[in-house]
Amino acid sequence: MNINNGRARPPGAPKMRHKMDVSAIRCLVLLLALILASCAAPDTQHQIVVSTREQKLALIARGNVLAIYPVSTSKFGLGDWRVAHR
Repeated sequence: MNINNGRARPPGAPKMRHKMDVSAIRCLVLLLALILASCAAPDTQHQIVVSTREQKLALIARGNVLAIYPVSTSKFGLGDWRVAHR
């Protein structure tokens, strides 16, 4: 049995990481993710078009309609209140 800093550790057990090491790694990963996200080019090939009148969403790629989905733009239909659809 090894004794490390006054604590006993069974043979073959992994060394414990310090909380400071883990938080530093998390910060570096977050920073790297933010840098990579800011370098990503915007998608100019696709568009999403929503028709509130028809309550439909269209996915368009390079000018061609790929798919049309039914959607709801409000709980009460067109507008934000109950009398908007009358």
